[in-house]
Amino acid sequence: MKLSEALSFQRSNLHVEGFVDLGKYSTENYKTKLGDHALVLLYQPFCGKWYQTVGAFLSTGAVPGNILEKTIMEVVILLENQNIHVDCITTDGATWNRSMWKLFGISEKSSSCVHPTDGNRKLWFASDFPHLIKNLKSRIINSKSVEIPEGTIDISHWKAVVEADSKLQVKVCYKLTEDHVRPRHFQTMNVKMAFQFFSDSAAKAMEYYKETVPKLKDCSASVTFITLINKVVDAMNSQIPKNALRPDPDSVHNKVLQDFLSYLDQLDDMKISASKKFTASTFTVKTALELVEYLSHEVGFKYFLTRRMNQDTLEHFFGCVRNACGSSSHPDPILFIQVFRLLSTYALVRPPRGSNVSGSELLETILNMKDIMNEKNNERKVEFEQKIDNIIDNNFGDISVNNLNLQDHDYTALRIDENALTVLSGYVARKMKKMNPAKNCNACSTALCAEQDNQENQQREKLLLLKSRGFLMVPSKNLYEIIYQLEDAICKILTSTKMHKNILFEILEYLETNNLKIISIGCNEHGHLLAKSIITFYLQCRMHFACTVENTAREKNKKQKNLAKQSKL
Repeated sequence: MKLSEALSFQRSNLHVEGFVDLGKYSTENYKTKLGDHALVLLYQPFCGKWYQTVGAFLSTGAVPGNILEKTIMEVVILLENQNIHVDCITTDGATWNRSMWKLFGISEKSSSCVHPTDGNRKLWFASDFPHLIKNLKSRIINSKSVEIPEGTIDISHWKAVVEADSKLQVKVCYKLTEDHVRPRHFQTMNVKMAFQFFSDSAAKAMEYYKETVPKLKDCSASVTFITLINKVVDAMNSQIPKNALRPDPDSVHNKVLQDFLSYLDQLDDMKISASKKFTASTFTVKTALELVEYLSHEVGFKYFLTRRMNQDTLEHFFGCVRNACGSSSHPDPILFIQVFRLLSTYALVRPPRGSNVSGSELLETILNMKDIMNEKNNERKVEFEQKIDNIIDNNFGDISVNNLNLQDHDYTALRIDENALTVLSGYVARKMKKMNPAKNCNACSTALCAEQDNQENQQREKLLLLKSRGFLMVPSKNLYEIIYQLEDAICKILTSTKMHKNILFEILEYLETNNLKIISIGCNEHGHLLAKSIITFYLQCRMHFACTVENTAREKNKKQKNLAKQSKL
């Protein structure tokens, strides 16, 4: 699913989120790359209407085939360990998925491999059949004509029907429109339009107009091909028992799929170019026939609803995500993962129809489960606090402010404006006065602020006095010096390093190794705690600011690129 690039600092785990995250398969190359696609893994049983998302990963573009192979292998093993059987993997026919199929040993001749958890079972692979039909429609439209044993399939046959129907009020084939033969943008990926393109009514309309429309005199091959594809679509998209695929070789849909495989073999034997375009269709149909055989003999199924083998449920899930995200068809990663978790939890909490448990019981079970992510976040917070304690313990003392040269800082591109930093330091002072220990200690509270009529630092307080209506706080010298040194370290890191997920800890490491001089602030009893609160709050606050700056700059560059493209039109 396409996402928009965005960064956001998360206080829960102290990470800058929005970068590529492929779990343990993330490499150093992905460290500074922003994610713009979501890879979602979803489990769908062969019977029943429920489904459950298994995981989501953030990637830039498509995930490489070798990482897909490792991820799918791990997911299959984890599900099987929970006694959830996985017999088939369905993807679309994109290049990266095809490379993943090859790593599993899948080809036109073999649609399955040995199951990774059971040597006596097979793991089948299939391509999303509606996606294959969309691609077939696009190929016919783009190539204009395709050669088959019966003759030539030509897009002009469909156009002739649309043109003939345009002259009538009551149409012969009302389903076929101008948008079907000259699709615009996203209409090329519309499943309904693809099925209508190969519908039985389109074939019947060609036969009806054959005698009266000159362009349709040679449409026999197109009619034969449409009829064949229409039958295969019905067989591969069954959703009720009446139309289900059955193990009996003489059953309607089973015979249709066998005939289709024979037809593809005929194309291959005649070395017709169109045969290369049906590779994914060949092993997907083989998978359906082998699965119904396996399910009937080994599991006890009487029939197989083939629609449970395509990606309709996943597309429906993506639709729910886009709808929940409001007007944004490409939500940012943070919004996506929030909605993803809500929908995933809802699928767990909602009890199946006819079950003997209530939703509240399921919710209580989920809430009582051990939360591994919270443990990891807590460990990270402990590490964060330990680093700040080390910085303060090693450099905390009664250092005179007058002995520190505030201008003696070697930063590269980012200049620190003392007036703006004074205003921000006053904001920090206001926040600290509402928190412990300053909230309950008069000495600590007094140490955060200076008198507004103090003339000693009037130059750097010029902006603050201009903006103030009598309520802005003037930070004390000690507080200002702490903030200044923190800002200096942040500027150096942001100008020398690309933004990445663990940028906050890189700043902490810089502060540890470069001996930040923490001036004593507050009373003797609470000085350490107050300094720790100031450093923690300011660093987290600045991470939010840094993410906002990155997002703004990226959106500006994106807008300029779009304007440059439009100027060339």
